[in-house]
Amino acid sequence: MIEKIVRDWLMEKLDVPVYTELPPSPPARYVLIETVGGDMTNHIHSAMVSAVTRGSALMDAIETAGRVKKEMLYGILESDDV
Repeated sequence: MIEKIVRDWLMEKLDVPVYTELPPSPPARYVLIETVGGDMTNHIHSAMVSAVTRGSALMDAIETAGRVKKEMLYGILESDDV
């Protein structure tokens, strides 16, 4: 569930395709979202989400990673779903 929320949010904010599963023929630039852990404390669920960025050049991937980081740290907190 959280992967879909994060993917949808990033797809609205970025000009790069965002996937939760790697397609058979991925484009040169993309973001892959994966849940890598989670927990429940006091009936509150938490999730650890990983974002892998790929680019046609190293600087493309670094730039995309910076934009993903900014959106995941600050932007997505605006969402009522998180």
